[in-house]
Amino acid sequence: MLRNNASFWKANFRVLRSWIAFALAIGILGGFWYGCYFSVVSYDPEASTYFWWGAVIAGSIGVVMLLFNEPIVVRLTGAYRIRSAIGREKLWFAVKKSTFRGPMPRVYVLPGKGLNAISFGWGLPFMSAVGATEGLIDSLTEDELTAVMAHEMGHVYNKDILVSTALTISV
Repeated sequence: MLRNNASFWKANFRVLRSWIAFALAIGILGGFWYGCYFSVVSYDPEASTYFWWGAVIAGSIGVVMLLFNEPIVVRLTGAYRIRSAIGREKLWFAVKKSTFRGPMPRVYVLPGKGLNAISFGWGLPFMSAVGATEGLIDSLTEDELTAVMAHEMGHVYNKDILVSTALTISV
C-alpha cells in the first residue's frame, strides 16, 4: 500500500539520509585505510600484519563501545536513572512530551550544576537514553526543558548517536 502522508516520507527520508551518510563515511574511511595499507605494504611487505592487528583491535573497541556505551556513560558521569515521574516530574514529562514516535527512552539525571543534556545508546528509541544535569533541570522552565529534550530526541531519531559512534571507531 502506498502512503501519501508527507510526514511519513519526510521521517523515512531522514533515516535514509543518516544511513547514506554512515555508509559514505565508512566507505571513505575504508578506502583511506586500504590506500594506506597498500602503500605501506608496497614499501615493506612484512608491515601488513600491523595493519590487520590494528583493524582487529579497532573493531573490538568499536563492538565494546557500541554494546556497552550506556553503562560506560552512566559510570563515568555518575548518572542515575529515573523510572517514573516521582521526584523528577519536570524532566520525566519533558522527555514524555518530546517522544512523539516509538517508545520513550530511558531517562537519566546527571549530577552537577552545569547546564548540559545528553543522548546516548544505540540511536534507536527503544535502545537509547537521554539525560540532563541537575543544574539544567533546576534552571529551566518546563517548556524550555521540553525543547532541550526534544533536541536530544532529535539526535535519537536521526541516528546521530550510531553514526558518531561508528565514525569515532573508524578514526
